[in-house]
Amino acid sequence: MTATPSAALRLRLLLIAAALPAAIAIPAAVQAADASTEAAAESPAATGGGQPVQLAPVIATGTPVAPAAQTATKIAAPLAEIPQSITVIGRDALDEQNAQSLNQALRFVPGVQSEQYGLDNVYDFFAIRGFRADDTGVFRDGLLLFSPASGFAAFRLEPYGVERIEVLRGPASVLYGSANPGGLVNYVSKQPPATAQRELQLEIGSFDWKQVKADVGGPLGAVDGLQYRLTGLYRDSGTQVDFEQNDRAFIAPSLSWQIGPGTRLTVLGQYQNDDAGHLQFLPAAGTVQPNPNGRISTHRNDGEPGYNGFDREQWSAGWIAEHRFDAVWSVRQQFRYDHLDTAFRDVFGLGLDPADDSQRTLLRASFSSADRARAAVVDSNLTGRFGSGRLRHTVLVGVDYQHIDYAGNQGFGEAPSLDLYAPSYGASIEVPALFVDTATKRSQVGLYVQEQATLDERWRLLLGGRQDWVSNRVRDRLADSRSKQDDSQRSGRVGVSYRFNLGLVPYLNYATSFLPVIGSDSAGRGFQPETGRQWETGAKLELPSVRSLLTLAGFHIERQNVLTPSPDPEAPFGRVQTGAVRSQGVEFGAEARPLPGLHLTAAYTWQDVEVTRSNAGNRGLRPVATPEHLASLHARYALLEGPLAGLGLSAAVRYQGATAGDDLNTLKVTAYTLFDAGIDYGWRGLRFGVYAQNLGNNTHVAACQAGSCFYGVDRTVTGTVAYRW
Repeated sequence: MTATPSAALRLRLLLIAAALPAAIAIPAAVQAADASTEAAAESPAATGGGQPVQLAPVIATGTPVAPAAQTATKIAAPLAEIPQSITVIGRDALDEQNAQSLNQALRFVPGVQSEQYGLDNVYDFFAIRGFRADDTGVFRDGLLLFSPASGFAAFRLEPYGVERIEVLRGPASVLYGSANPGGLVNYVSKQPPATAQRELQLEIGSFDWKQVKADVGGPLGAVDGLQYRLTGLYRDSGTQVDFEQNDRAFIAPSLSWQIGPGTRLTVLGQYQNDDAGHLQFLPAAGTVQPNPNGRISTHRNDGEPGYNGFDREQWSAGWIAEHRFDAVWSVRQQFRYDHLDTAFRDVFGLGLDPADDSQRTLLRASFSSADRARAAVVDSNLTGRFGSGRLRHTVLVGVDYQHIDYAGNQGFGEAPSLDLYAPSYGASIEVPALFVDTATKRSQVGLYVQEQATLDERWRLLLGGRQDWVSNRVRDRLADSRSKQDDSQRSGRVGVSYRFNLGLVPYLNYATSFLPVIGSDSAGRGFQPETGRQWETGAKLELPSVRSLLTLAGFHIERQNVLTPSPDPEAPFGRVQTGAVRSQGVEFGAEARPLPGLHLTAAYTWQDVEVTRSNAGNRGLRPVATPEHLASLHARYALLEGPLAGLGLSAAVRYQGATAGDDLNTLKVTAYTLFDAGIDYGWRGLRFGVYAQNLGNNTHVAACQAGSCFYGVDRTVTGTVAYRW
């Protein structure tokens, strides 16, 4: 193998890139909580995820049954009143589940396939309604976090820094611009509290996990209305994979000032530095298929410990400014500047050597990349609330803008093979020669308008429309060439719901989405944006007597203009936009507190995802790494009275159905079921906890793709000591 990829290697890398564009990207040049008291359990903070949404318009705080969310409409509203599927993961739920990553936080959300590619300490791979959403669907405080179509400049957020996580399912382009039709995830950052709070946590766990967390905040000084918060974390840890690290340093300061009765300014900052491992690329023989040498160890490092390394430094700064003019009109602006640098060197598996009958030898390649991203994102909107009698209106008009400056290079080279059953490391790996070196400038401007009308406090109508203009300028620094691409696209949404006396709210909605596609086909025609459209119907049932919210949704999504291989035999690496994918299914979700101290979360998803048009021979088949069934249940019970008051017990079960391991669905990855458990005890501000994930140590493969398979997480046990005062 040479430093320039061969045709066979190029084809393999293209397949990998199609599955993992944030991890192995082939650019155009190659293509051609604490719920220990009953009062806390009943509070909106416990059920809704912390502080009320701080908005200049009238705040809809929701109820203990249906907490408020702002992601679906950019105006806070109770979940039961939103005619679209949305889930709020509160701070208490994150603590109860001991979630240490976004993947872990999404485990109990209907419609979401978390940990799509198993164990990974570099990125959070997840899908919503059958479509990958980690690359285009991650937001923080309502503003997009940039992730390139190729390269490694992708943010990874620390869940300890969030107050809650909101998961909106279905197209969201009408308010957020370019995105895939599956949905999006919005991190809501911790903000300064009105009263003093302090917390310190120490953790130890499996694979040399050592972590310390701190969170302090409250009123600041003698200035009336001035509050602060400082959240930090430091981690020194190994991983399930031999010789790999999972280290992190994180700090997030924030300052909030109530300037006047209707004016508030909040300044938010974050800094994070990661030293992480790499994603295993193991062959099917020895993971999901028999191998005469037995199963490959889940701890096996298929790379070179002396060469592998992933370093990420990210920081951001911004503000949320709110002003209410009167009882009708208010204005809000959010701004954030993001800065990200990554350096990645990796040796990864290419599959078993076909010339070795022993099935022990893994062929490998070397890889390197250096990426830099700078992004400025701003969203400004005006809200008006008016009406009288039976009919009331809430109108939202806004404009958002983002500018992204991204540069990255990538290289592939040769690497010696490895005996997977008796590995010998220490080979000298030369940094491979670059075959990609590009610089991209992207800007997007979007204008949107939304109307929410309420009739007799029962009928609710949601209408929205948007126009976007997207510009991409790409410079190939190796070929010394430039290209440009300009797109414009409209998107919209309409939804209607009706509230019955019994708390039942049936609804119906239709929404569209778009996603720009950079590049051109073999004839030189620029790609058009991908488009998506969804029909969704469902019902939400609010049961105040048992403090429960049940949701049921049926959906049908069509995704058009998907890239598929060119049928032209003279363009073997070309792509054309004739592909299409359909996703339809049913989701059920439940969150309930039927008894004092008891918190239940349940989810079930049936999704029928099918490639409906393709030149790859997979028409009518299921996309890889996409299960038909997903189910989960998490329960926690806290004793509130008696000699054992303060003791909490939790248990969970997670199920993922079988998936296809290749485009032609000839390789099957079997279904798996995992169990989690935890025990904690609180006394006078102290809390002790022990949490176990995959309690039975079920060795499982999360997914296979392009000839490689990816293990899930082994049993992991973490012990925690926390003090709040």
